Amino acid sequence: MVYVPDSRMLIFYRYLTKKLLKQLNKKNQGIAGKDVEHKAKLLNLKKISEIYSIPLSTLRRWASERKFPLYKISNRILVSIEEFEEWLLKFRVGIHKH
Repeated sequence: MVYVPDSRMLIFYRYLTKKLLKQLNKKNQGIAGKDVEHKAKLLNLKKISEIYSIPLSTLRRWASERKFPLYKISNRILVSIEEFEEWLLKFRVGIHKH
């Protein structure tokens, strides 16, 4: 049996997505450097993979393990670039001086 959401549920998902985007659009700085127009938006894993050159399979595995902040709306996994970059900065390696 396939679950088909009713119209009220779809309206709620659209409302929730718009509300999240409004909250995230307050800031638009990050470390990506490229694709600045995508800042403060929710992107799917494929787009995150393209921007950061991380294999899609790795992102899917990390998402299933909840290693980085994400949003699940219906069966879609969406990621805020801003929140992803904050998480990514935890792994920054310092400069080794001789």
